[in-house]
Amino acid sequence: MSQDEAHILEKSDQVDVGRGMLTLFCTQIFSTLSYAILLQTLTLYGTQQLGLSITSVMALTGSFLAFNFGLHFLGGYMGGKIYLK
Repeated sequence: MSQDEAHILEKSDQVDVGRGMLTLFCTQIFSTLSYAILLQTLTLYGTQQLGLSITSVMALTGSFLAFNFGLHFLGGYMGGKIYLK
């Protein structure tokens, strides 16, 4: 096998993920970090400023998470039913 053939084989083994993948990756990373910071801020505010117990703050944070994911799921389901008739 010549060097040119080996180079062609190496190139064909690589996966082309597209130009927008880096943008999508960076957007997802910043979105995830922002959400984690939001949850941490909610926890700190509840314990330090409002004087709530850790148990109460964790229940509040859990409720926020449940409503956040649940309402997004419900909205997507309802939107699919309404717009995809």
